[in-house]
Amino acid sequence: CYGQWQNAESEFRRVKANHEKARKASKNPERLHYHIQEVADAERKATHTKSEFERVTKLVKIEWQRFDMERIEDFKRSLEAYLEGMIRRQKELIQAWEEYQSLLLQRSSTNPSSNTATGDAETSTISSAA
Repeated sequence: CYGQWQNAESEFRRVKANHEKARKASKNPERLHYHIQEVADAERKATHTKSEFERVTKLVKIEWQRFDMERIEDFKRSLEAYLEGMIRRQKELIQAWEEYQSLLLQRSSTNPSSNTATGDAETSTISSAA
């Protein structure tokens, strides 16, 4: 669009310059009327391509803002899903450790003599080594 606008502006300047040359060189009113019409057409085309360029530019800016907001929202959703997954896994890990702890506590409470005996044997081994 920008290139078309610039080409139309360039064409308008070229046609206008040709009109000025023809106006200075010729006194024929029909020929001057033709050049005036040509200048008006070129100016209209340049104005139209400029407004089209501005419309497309505005549309691109709006779409870019929308895309940027969607990208931000998508990142937020991805981050939330990741963090929720991490929290869920941490809760599962905590639950597994708590189950393991309760299992150890049950074993130690049901068999206290074996733990004491093992502990005493270890203590006596360490004492005799010294």
